[in-house]
Order: sequence, then structure tokens, then C-alpha cells
Amino acid sequence: MLIHALDVLLAARNGNLDVVGATNNIASKVQGYAQDQLEDLALKYALASDTFEELRDALSNAVASAEALRIQLQTEVELVKRSKGDGAERKPFDMAAFQERFKDEIDGVSGKLTKEFSALRLGGPGEVKTTGCVQAVSKVLGWVEDGFINSVIGLWGLPEDTSRQHFRPLRTHLERIFVIICRFFLFLQWRTKLMLL
Repeated sequence: MLIHALDVLLAARNGNLDVVGATNNIASKVQGYAQDQLEDLALKYALASDTFEELRDALSNAVASAEALRIQLQTEVELVKRSKGDGAERKPFDMAAFQERFKDEIDGVSGKLTKEFSALRLGGPGEVKTTGCVQAVSKVLGWVEDGFINSVIGLWGLPEDTSRQHFRPLRTHLERIFVIICRFFLFLQWRTKLMLL
């Protein structure tokens, strides 16, 4: 754009150019460039606004689901303790102990998580593929679910099938959250890639 403007000025100085026509031409190019930038910004803002609204909704559902899970776990632990009798060697429901045990289980997942998400690739021009996001998120949440199950069984001896059943609603909300985030970052990468072409 700047080089074009300099060429026009040099041609005008030498008397080889209609200054009014050249000025209109430059103004038209600047206006087109500004319009492209505004459209790009509006698209990014609209996507970001919609994404953040969707994410806020998903987070709200996940928090409610996590609280319901805590209540279900507490109820299950109490039922197991009662069914085994007072002399049973079962630990009482202790969320801090669960969080510590679960943290230990999840620490091993962090490296796998980075590997899964760094392997995601962008689609072709005009295409943002989210199937890779969905697959990566599902795989990682499978590891998280296994860590959850190992923690619940290890601490309280709850049945695996019941524990998985209780975890599923939270997993659904977590999947939605991570796919939203993944999809948004893939879109931004794609837009950046196009801008650099």
C-alpha cells in the first residue's frame, strides 16, 4: 500500500499521472483494506462473544454437575458404610482426601494431554476441523475418568460401574467445555494462518 502511494506521488511529480484519479485509486484501496480489517475484527468479535457465552453456559452446567456428583458420592459412601456395619474399615467421606488422591492420579495425565492437543492440525482453507478436538478431548477425559474411578475405589471402595455412572454427567459437561475451547483456538490459528498468506 505504501509503495503504491509512493509510486503515485513520484508519477504525479513528474507530470505523468492524473493526481485526482490516483488519489481516488489510493483512497479506494485504503477503504477496501480498512473494510477488510473491520470485517475480520467483527467476525473475531462475534465468534469470541458467542464462544464465551457458550463457555459460560457449559461452565455453569459443569459446576452444578460437580456439586451433584459430590452429593452422590457422599450418599454412596454413607450407604456402603451402613451396609458393611459399624465395624467396617471404610474411610469417612472426606473431600480433601479425595482431592489429594485425585490430584496424584491426574498428575500423570498432564504430559499426555499436552501431546494430544499439540498433535491437532488445522483443516484446509475455509475449514476448521473439530473432529480432532473431540477425539483428543474424549481420550483425555477417559484418563481423567479412570483417575476418578481409581480414587473413589481406593478411598471408599465404591463399585466401579456406579462410580462411572455418577461421573458421566460431569464428563459430558467437561467434554463440551474443552471442545469449545479447542474449537476456538483452532479457529484463531486458522485465521492467523490465512492472514500470513
